[in-house]
Amino acid sequence: MGTIQPARFLSYTGHKRPGVRKVVPIGNPNPGSEWLYTVPGGSMIFVIGGYAQLTTSATVANRFPGSAVLIDSTTVWGPQSATAITATGTANITYTSGLSALVAPTNVQGGMIPFPNSPMLDGYVFGSLTAGLQAGDTYTKVALWVEQYYFTDAELSAIEDDRETVIREYLQYETQSALAGGSQ
Repeated sequence: MGTIQPARFLSYTGHKRPGVRKVVPIGNPNPGSEWLYTVPGGSMIFVIGGYAQLTTSATVANRFPGSAVLIDSTTVWGPQSATAITATGTANITYTSGLSALVAPTNVQGGMIPFPNSPMLDGYVFGSLTAGLQAGDTYTKVALWVEQYYFTDAELSAIEDDRETVIREYLQYETQSALAGGSQ
C-alpha cells in the first residue's frame, strides 16, 4: 500500500479522527484506458499529489491529459491540458491539489494537472481524463500521495448528508476556475 506517515487530525460530526499520509500505487490500466481510483469504504481522502506516465502509440492523434472526479457516476471535475501530446510521445504528468489553473507542458516531457483541494468521500472515483486517448496509449507508473481518514458508516453517512452539496458546488467552482485560467 506504500509509505505511511502520520497526518493531521480531522474533526467531523464531533469526533476527531487521525489521518495518515501515504503513497498509493495504482495498477497500470489496459492500453487505451484511463487510470482510476475509488476511495475505499469507511474513509475519506485528500489528494496531495500524484504522478503518471502517458506513452502514446504511433496512431496519429492529439492527446490532452487531464484529471476527473466522479460522484455517483457524474463527472464533477474535469480540467484538461490545452497542450497536446502527439503520436509516439511520452508525458510525465504531475497531479497536484490546490493548483488554480492548468500548467501546460512546455514540451512532450510533462505537465502539471490540478486535482481539487477537497475531501473525497468513500465511493468517489478519481483519475485521469484524456481527450483523444487512443487504443494503444498506456498509462504507467501511476501513484497518488494522499491523506486518508477513517470513519464509521454512521459518521460517513452524516458527512455525506451535510457535505455532498457543498463538495459538489466547490468542485464545480474549481473546475470553472481552472478552465477560466485562474481564480474567480
